Amino acid sequence: MTQVATAPPSTIAPLGGSGGAPSRKPAWRRFLGNKWTIRIASLVIFIGLWEYFGRDLPYVISSPSAIWAAAVENFWPEVWPAFLETLRGLGAGFGLAIVVGVPLGLLMSFSPIVEIALSPYLSALYATPRITLIPVLVLWLGISFEMRVGIVFLSAVFPIMLNTYLGGKEVDQGLLDVGKAFRASGFKIYRSIYLRGSIPYIFAGLHLGLGRGLMGVVVAEIATSAGGIGNLISYYAKYFRIDSMFVAVVVLGLFAVFIAEFLARSNATLNEPWNRRRKKKEGIVERDLPTNAQAE
Repeated sequence: MTQVATAPPSTIAPLGGSGGAPSRKPAWRRFLGNKWTIRIASLVIFIGLWEYFGRDLPYVISSPSAIWAAAVENFWPEVWPAFLETLRGLGAGFGLAIVVGVPLGLLMSFSPIVEIALSPYLSALYATPRITLIPVLVLWLGISFEMRVGIVFLSAVFPIMLNTYLGGKEVDQGLLDVGKAFRASGFKIYRSIYLRGSIPYIFAGLHLGLGRGLMGVVVAEIATSAGGIGNLISYYAKYFRIDSMFVAVVVLGLFAVFIAEFLARSNATLNEPWNRRRKKKEGIVERDLPTNAQAE
């Protein structure tokens, strides 16, 4: 009987290393490589440079210390009410864009007839600058809350529709074949396959639509003096209150960051949670591989 010689267990190197336990990075390298360390460091450097150069240019870029003083003085009596006024129009218009854009985008990807009928209009209106529609909306709706809703809707609905439509087109054909093989109804295929398969694209469209909607409503408020935070920014710039103007700009920026983070977390929550559980399980197995290989 022939025997096969094997190396002693001590000479077998574990996967991913040259023997022994897998090495870990030093604590200081983990700290410096942390994303929050990098973000905070970059923010401190940016604010420091801004403060250094801004003190000599108070009527051009101001400085963080002057902006903070203006925020303490003007945020609650002026900036916050104007921001809420803009936010009301943004919320109503964006909500309407979601209600219209997501179903129509899915319907375009699901029905060839609807796709042929609507795709030329979608392509044309998506590329049309929204600022050209402001005079038309002022004539139709006046300088009012309805005008804000209209400009946000027209700015947001087409990115949402287009991304949802493209997401529906990327749905796995195998899933559609399985649904048809099990005689699922058209509505069930539409809801359970097209909708779930398009979730990453839908959230990408929501992100783009919200950004365009926010820009559209602020530009409309600046152009028409319709109130809101856009009109307040124009007023501050007119009287060279640069520090107060930057307070309003920073509020808009922080709001955009908050919404982007909220949409990213919502997408991660809704986008195939079973895949996240599988990846987590695989991560545990990969961490165990060196020990298991060494034991073998």
